[in-house]
Amino acid sequence: MFKVLCIAAVLLTLGQASQSAADRKPHPFAPSLPLLSKEEYEKIDATIDRFIDYDTGKLKGDAGKKALDDFNKLGPEAIFNLIDGLNRAANLESSCPAVIIGRKVGKILGATDDMQLLIFAKDNIGAGVTAKRHTNTLQDLQFAVLLRKSELQKRAAAAKGKSLGNMSLAELEKMASSEKGGKLKSVFEEVEKRQGS
Repeated sequence: MFKVLCIAAVLLTLGQASQSAADRKPHPFAPSLPLLSKEEYEKIDATIDRFIDYDTGKLKGDAGKKALDDFNKLGPEAIFNLIDGLNRAANLESSCPAVIIGRKVGKILGATDDMQLLIFAKDNIGAGVTAKRHTNTLQDLQFAVLLRKSELQKRAAAAKGKSLGNMSLAELEKMASSEKGGKLKSVFEEVEKRQGS
């Protein structure tokens, strides 16, 4: 009986967690990401600060390993804090964390299709940084953002000119999630013509 109650409690908790994540408002600067609470953003900032302390040798042992592990677990929703942390780390002349944070920022931005997030990143990477040591890291990231924006713009232009018959099922599925009315009906009619599940 106790085991059944524990399983039920876990399932209820998971259901509430997934529902609350789905119910979140989109971030105003990146609609693809959820808007987190003030406490959640503060927790992410603390994780980045602990990582900077670890990477600069101020945090050692098990606490340092945990700081690195927590940093590695940060996902795309931490991008705003990561950009801020990157700028803080880049201002520390002897700081190596800027390079590692920069890699994480680059990986997140390289995988996003969110044009607003890319615009935000372009405007904020390197903002307020006066130290010169990590200029190349910051410039490389800004250039990578420009390349990603260009790629997304080309893809959008190609998709506009592409007929439904030439689209893959994955492209049709993506289109169906954003279309309405007659255009959505056309997408469903094209999917219906395809073979397979």
